[in-house]
Amino acid sequence: MIKLKNLLKIFPETHRNLVRNPQFVRIFIGLFISRTGNWFTTIAITYAIYEITHSALSVSIIWVVTLIPQIIFSPVLGIISDKIQDKIKFLVLFDIIRGLIVGLLFIFYRNTFIVYLIILANVSFGLLSYASYQSVFPKIVGKDNLFIANSYQNFSDNFSMIIGPLLAGIFTSKIGIKWAFIIDSFTFFISALSWFLVNFTSNIDQVYTIIKEEVNFFDSLRVGIKFLLGDKVLKIILTMGILSMFGFGAYSALMVVFAKDILNAGVAGYGLIYVGDNIGSIIGAIGLSLIAHKILNKGKFMSIGLGAIGITTILFALSNSLKIALLILIIEGIFVSLFQISEETILQLRIPENLRGRVFLVIGGLTNLSSVISMALAGIISDLIGVRSVFIISGIIAIFSSLIGLFRLKGI
Repeated sequence: MIKLKNLLKIFPETHRNLVRNPQFVRIFIGLFISRTGNWFTTIAITYAIYEITHSALSVSIIWVVTLIPQIIFSPVLGIISDKIQDKIKFLVLFDIIRGLIVGLLFIFYRNTFIVYLIILANVSFGLLSYASYQSVFPKIVGKDNLFIANSYQNFSDNFSMIIGPLLAGIFTSKIGIKWAFIIDSFTFFISALSWFLVNFTSNIDQVYTIIKEEVNFFDSLRVGIKFLLGDKVLKIILTMGILSMFGFGAYSALMVVFAKDILNAGVAGYGLIYVGDNIGSIIGAIGLSLIAHKILNKGKFMSIGLGAIGITTILFALSNSLKIALLILIIEGIFVSLFQISEETILQLRIPENLRGRVFLVIGGLTNLSSVISMALAGIISDLIGVRSVFIISGIIAIFSSLIGLFRLKGI
């Protein structure tokens, strides 16, 4: 029988150090289980709302509700996260609260209004959890292991996007819609346990920073925005994000139209499109983790990744076959991982720990706003110039954004 320590010898030393870190392993397992469980609620609630209301509008409101906290509440939630001293304890608390909130859907899933309120609360606490996670994660894995650790987490995210919907569909059809919410609720408690088992005692004074210079919300927000706009690198990354998401918002909104009208793919083909992209992202995450120690210029890699996404988007727009489209999406997914992992690592290293929550959420809020505007305009523009042309424009915007990074993010 092959022992784990012998198996680990085939990986670089940096990987072995990360896998030997029990704090990281607990978080990795807990988050993977929780993110997989989230799909049970996503699949079950969208199906339930449509079955009850027979209204596409009612279903689309679910996605609007998930974006409201990300666009409107992000600055407030980021400040709250930054002001929390013991973030590990609150990460436990946030997961417990989210588990209880999702559990309420077991009772109220037939009441559309209450469902929207539950989703709003769940997403809001999710953003608090995300901001707190970004603050403590670099300290847990260490600066030298951060790029590899982010690659592992990116792999986990994309793998959960493949296995989550599959398991959710199977289990929901077998045990009923309302029990899917109990499964998701239980996975949040598992995630809470994983954070509870993280022992940060030795680093407690270094990990948490109390913000003393800020006296009110507006002062806190001003400090965060001033730092964001005053840092050249962050400002460039924000610009790239807003520009690229303005293109990719339309790309996402019109994907079903492209699958049906251009590729003649049907519902099954439409689902395969997302699977293909996630498979590519998994390959990219694994590959990046193996060469992470050789990546010195993360800004360059991030820009190359975004440019390649733009090129593959244009090639995808020109495709007529589902098989060719899937191959292109797998390649695109590899570069999506390259872009996302590089960007996240740069932000984690660049933003001071006591500002990380609000800056991360402000950047996310602004890029999401750009995406929503693009989604809103997508249908109108598509009717005028066609879906292929919209996709090509999205790719060109991404390439232009990448050039900004290539020329401005040198030596990062």
